[in-house]
Formats: sequence, structure tokens, C-alpha cells
Amino acid sequence: MLLVILIPIHVYKTYIYEPKEVPEDRNSKHLQTKEINRETRGEEEIVTLTLPILFVDKEIDEEDNIEKEDNIEQHKGSYAVTEDQHNDEGSGEAEEDVENADDREEEDSEDTEKARQPKAAKGQNRCRFRVPAENRTIAFPCGARTGFTSIVKSVCKTQLGNQLSSLAALVYFQEKHGMHAFLDPTQTRALGQVFDKARLGVGAFDFYRCGCRPGQQNWVRPLKVDGVTGVATGLAVDPATLATDTLVGLGAHTTPVFLFQQVMDEVRSRLVFKPKILDMAKDILDKIREEQGGQKVVVVGVHARRGDKLAVWRRSGAARGVLGRYEPRFFHHCMGVMRRRYGGNGTRVAFLVTSDNPAWARHHLAAAGVHFPGDYTRAPSHGITALGLDLALLSLSSHTIMDYGTFGLWGGLLAGGDILAPRGYTSPGRLTPDLVWWAAATTPGLQLVDIRNMTAI
Repeated sequence: MLLVILIPIHVYKTYIYEPKEVPEDRNSKHLQTKEINRETRGEEEIVTLTLPILFVDKEIDEEDNIEKEDNIEQHKGSYAVTEDQHNDEGSGEAEEDVENADDREEEDSEDTEKARQPKAAKGQNRCRFRVPAENRTIAFPCGARTGFTSIVKSVCKTQLGNQLSSLAALVYFQEKHGMHAFLDPTQTRALGQVFDKARLGVGAFDFYRCGCRPGQQNWVRPLKVDGVTGVATGLAVDPATLATDTLVGLGAHTTPVFLFQQVMDEVRSRLVFKPKILDMAKDILDKIREEQGGQKVVVVGVHARRGDKLAVWRRSGAARGVLGRYEPRFFHHCMGVMRRRYGGNGTRVAFLVTSDNPAWARHHLAAAGVHFPGDYTRAPSHGITALGLDLALLSLSSHTIMDYGTFGLWGGLLAGGDILAPRGYTSPGRLTPDLVWWAAATTPGLQLVDIRNMTAI
């Protein structure tokens, strides 16, 4: 006998559905739906959702529950663990980076939720993704060994600098090892707000919604990662041995600078700023040059990362008592270095300061020859336009001064000149993600400035 109880639940959502009828097939989980009543209370919309509870024979119910639990555990093994395994390896460490811990919790929760979503029917288009270089779509193999060209992913759903690192890592495996690559749709949307999506050269694909059975995929993780920060420090597996029949996962925030610096010319060619953003940046630089009275000008981009990064590191103890105290002196010292290197003999050095906290930057860094985007544009100082404009300005500069974070990293890599960055600001035996990726890479033009001895250069 099949007994259905309908329970009303209040939720806050625009479109909520209730079952129209319960199928006669007791094993079916598919219910037809229709829109139901909504009411408005103040500015919040309250919707009544009626959910069915199905009672079936005990044997079937228990068997179904066991199957669900097994699938979820398999899903965790194939998706969540492979997505953030590098963080899990260091989860027992007291020194674990707080930011990575928050990211891992968020992504594990999301992956578990996706495990419960209905699977697509076999053969649906959602199980195919586009390979721009070949101008065709290919089927996602779900791990079946058919001789397929290996596929690489790096799913990351945080800020723009991390998205660029994911894209660049995929470009390395495409260019150096002939692999197919895909980005999550949320990644292409984020990158597409600043760059021309058609030029990225990597297709968008939500492999979670494909028709693959949880646990079926076997993701190989070729990167060695630092157990505290989760940043890649080297290769654990030779990618040349993974050319076929392999699904390659790079993790969410591994930032393998040592890999993608080998393909930076290709990466730069794919990162084409949207015309509006690029035109705004060029207009600002033209105005700065006009102010120099015809003298030759070398523009140095400066990025001061404030906000969440400092709060995270302070909580983690990585640089307690240091962060927020030395940065103004560091930036002014580096400006002096750049003036001595590139100024004189009729050449002026102009500094263009970008920051996620423009007020802090203006208060601490204002000086002769120092410029701020807000002096030359009416564009808002926050939001995606400001973010894209800041990165475009950094990329068009000749050299870079930065403190922390992947945004400053990408400003420097896209500019291609000298990069001055700090070291010596962490507690003994501790490294921030920045110091880990710099140590793992040999970056042309990079010079780390020891904040404890800022007379060395």
C-alpha cells in the first residue's frame, strides 16, 4: 500500500512547486509539478511548498536508503575528495590556512548537494563539452577506458585571480600535453565579465550534471601540494604518462605558477579584455602621460591587497602583529627602487595604484608621481568594472609592485616586467600561499624584498 502525507513548509523563493500527482509505480521518484500559492509579507515573499512523504514496504525503503547513502559516499570519493584532496591532507595540521578550510567546507557541502540531484539521462547533450581548438564537442567519458584524449579540470568558484590561475593551469596541459580541458560554467561567467569568452580557448561544462554514475570517475591528481596552504609545489606524476584514458584534477586553489609560467605567452594571447574595460584603461594611461609634459614615462602598476586576506592571515596566526603595519613603508621603498632603476635622463616614473581599499591606498601612498584610477574616471571604485579596470591597468604597466594575492600576481604576470613583492612578514616556520608559489617557481623579473632589511636593494 502507498500512503502519501502532504506537509506544508514556508520557504523564501520565487518559484516553488508541488506534486500534481503521485505515480502508481511505487519505485518511481519522478513527480509532476505545478506552481502554487505565494504571499507577500513586507519585502519578503513567503511561498507555501507542499512536499510528499512516501511510505513503502520496509524492505524496499531500507534498500533504497542504503543505495542513496552508498551513492553519496561514492560521490564524495569521486568529486569532493578529488576536488579538495590537497586540503584534506593537511586538515589535521594545527597550522592549516583558515581560508582554505572555509573553501573546503563550502565546496564539500556543494558537492554533496549535487550528489543528490537527479542524474541526466544517458546520451543527453549535457554530457558533451566543447573543444574550441578543434571546433567540435566531445562526449564526457565518465571514466570508461575507450582510448579518449585525457581531460583536465580545475574547478574554482572564488575570486578573479584564482579563476585566472585555474585557466592558466589548464592551458599548460592543453599546450604541453595535448589534453582536453573544461571550466565550470560559473568560471567562464566570471572570466567573461572581464575578458572575451570566445578567446579563452577552454569550453564550459558542468560535469556534475552529466549522466555519470557517482563513483564511476577516477580523477588523477598530478600535483604535489603544500599541506598547509594547498598551493602546488611540483609534479607528483609526469603528465606525459597521462595522455589518454585519464581524468586529471588540479584542485581548486593550487595556483601552480611553476607550470603556467611556461605558457604565459599563450595565456596572454587568450586573455583579451572587453573593449569597454580596455578603452577606459588606455584613456587613463594616456592622461597620465599627457601630464608629464612630453617626457618619456615608465608606468609602474601598484596593487595593495587589503580586506579579507589580512583578516584571514591574522586569524590563522601566519603574520600576526606584522600585517597592516609595514605595508606603507614597503610600497614607498619599492617606489624608490623603481625610480632609481628606470628614472632619470629625461624619463619619469609614474606609479598607478590599484587596491580593493582605495581609501587606504590614497591615505598611505599619496605622493608626487603617484596616481589613482579614481582621479581619471567616473567608473565606480568597486564592482566588476572596477575589478576589470584595475587588472587592465596593471597589465598595461611596464613593471609591478604588489603585496599579496593572486590578483596582484596576475597583474605582474600580464605586465611581464619586474615584480617587487614582500617576504619576511610571516611568523617563523610559516609561509603564506604567495611565498609558497614564489618558492616553487622561477619567475623572470621577480625580486622579493625582505621587509626586515629594506635597504638591501
